[in-house]
Amino acid sequence: MRWPSLLMGIAAILVAGADAHAEIYRYRDPETGRMKLTNIPPPWMKRAPQPAAAPATAESAGAAPETKFAAPASTGSYPLPEHGVLRMNVPAAWRDDVRSGSSALPPTIAFRPVSGERFEIQMTPFWRAQADSPLPTKDVLRQRLEQAIEGVRPRALEQEIKPVEFAGTAGAGVYFSVTDRTPEASEYKFMTQGILGVRELTVAFTILTNDGEREVVQQALAMLQTAVHDER
Repeated sequence: MRWPSLLMGIAAILVAGADAHAEIYRYRDPETGRMKLTNIPPPWMKRAPQPAAAPATAESAGAAPETKFAAPASTGSYPLPEHGVLRMNVPAAWRDDVRSGSSALPPTIAFRPVSGERFEIQMTPFWRAQADSPLPTKDVLRQRLEQAIEGVRPRALEQEIKPVEFAGTAGAGVYFSVTDRTPEASEYKFMTQGILGVRELTVAFTILTNDGEREVVQQALAMLQTAVHDER
């Protein structure tokens, strides 16, 4: 199975539901004639006011202590266009690659090993389309993750796929892990995918690994737990 081919669709499900206003818009830019994919609505679209909901925090997530992982040591800083900086502790043995589509779109941050067996971690920090939009709640995070689970269930080996809650430094998160039913040599066998609130951001993430790389998943979750959003 080509796990990466599912990333954009599932990220759209995760983020669109994590924030009632953080929808994914696809439209043709009248100035450039190019198609755009963004969480910022077109200029001509106005939205009706929505009632505020209580934000999901690390305290309200009710995360079990066993989901705390040992944090890596080095630090990474990732500027977000007009939305501050995302910072987190990154293992020194990993290299990062920031992919930016345009100034209006959130970047995707990818991590791979400097050497050794291959794996890939991708995360995209989405910001709210409007400053007064409510932050995602714990229940909404879980609900949208369950939608993502249904999207991969036909291709997964597991009959039961359970969401796992965890708490980061700046918000609550939830993820699931699945195994490719019919893996090919050139593809990844395992996928862990989820979403995490980091103050004003909603971070969608995917961890792709093969046999013997369980520690990579633990390190990636530890890295996410240290994520903070500096809005300056």
